[in-house]
Amino acid sequence: MTQDAGPFNSTNILLFYIYQTAFQYWDLGKASVLTVIQVLILISGTLLAFRVFEKGIYYEGT
Repeated sequence: MTQDAGPFNSTNILLFYIYQTAFQYWDLGKASVLTVIQVLILISGTLLAFRVFEKGIYYEGT
């Protein structure tokens, strides 16, 4: 990764941006909000994947 995140922050990812915000700029409130947003994105993506790729296994009684 580049120190300046490339032109227009093109190589910057959300997790690294949260780290920079918290520990380089000491803006812990903004970093906390970004962390909550990232967790919500991950949870919604996981739930969507479970719904889309749901494969039920059905057993017949013997």
